Amino acid sequence: MMGRMRSQSRQPALAAWIALIAVYFLWGSTYIGIRYAVESIPPFLMAGSRYLSAGLILLAVLFVVRRSLPPVTKKQVLSTAVAGGSLLLGGNGLLSFGEKHLQSGVAALLVATVPLIMIVESAAVGRRGIARRSLLAIVLGTAGVVILVGTPGSVIDYTSAAVVFVGAFFWATGSVYLTNADMPDNPILGTALEMTFGGAMVLIVGLASGELGSLHFGSITTTSTLGWLWLVGPGSLLGFTAYTYALKTLPTATVATYAYVNPVVAVILGAALGDQPLSLGLLVGGAAVISAVVVTLAARRTPIQESVAPKDALAEIA
Repeated sequence: MMGRMRSQSRQPALAAWIALIAVYFLWGSTYIGIRYAVESIPPFLMAGSRYLSAGLILLAVLFVVRRSLPPVTKKQVLSTAVAGGSLLLGGNGLLSFGEKHLQSGVAALLVATVPLIMIVESAAVGRRGIARRSLLAIVLGTAGVVILVGTPGSVIDYTSAAVVFVGAFFWATGSVYLTNADMPDNPILGTALEMTFGGAMVLIVGLASGELGSLHFGSITTTSTLGWLWLVGPGSLLGFTAYTYALKTLPTATVATYAYVNPVVAVILGAALGDQPLSLGLLVGGAAVISAVVVTLAARRTPIQESVAPKDALAEIA
């Protein structure tokens, strides 16, 4: 009897670790997915349609399973709209725009600075000092970014890198906002609304900027189509489901390790699929950035850990 109970107790933990490993791969792969999707689809229209589709599918599934949507207040709806605008329009929209001319691995490493930006923003909002450990992480991360984009002979498009870095600031700001925002009690509903509102905003920006004129369905490549489908399905819906399950079973700090595993996966996939070469600058700068994130997450409680609390499961910029 005791053996059976131990076996049953191990099953949820094993499933949660499988889910977390899936998050490592799925969310790490979204960077190369974006790179492929924007090959022939305008970036804002691509990102907007991706998230709007995923959000509506998630709402439909939630409605079918529960036979009604969970209750939500007007303030909570407003909070999801604000979060969706910051995370998806400012964060993912600019990431997608930047990846039009930026290698996926470089973009992922720039996005990996989000926990460091959150430390600075949280300290500014709370008007408090920054711990020595966090200062070390910021210095490491800054040095990593400088090495990453400033290596002599680098072929990095600096304008695109700057756009992605600004997107990281938007994502960090939205994440800090979510730590105290009034969000729906049901995390699936909260994420679905964020993706729906955010996706709609990104689409509006795409239409307002004239991207529709450069969208030619007959010219969309198979690679872009597969990239878009991967982002909607495995990247958003399956990745979100795996993340939520892992978060319910494993410690939050453990799940938060996706923040430094995802860039590694993105760099490996970028090199393996021919998106980018493994240059010395990329390896050294990337190692410094990831080390900074490791130092940040090693603390008992950091802003990034708070941002992935169950009240909001949309915790990955890609």
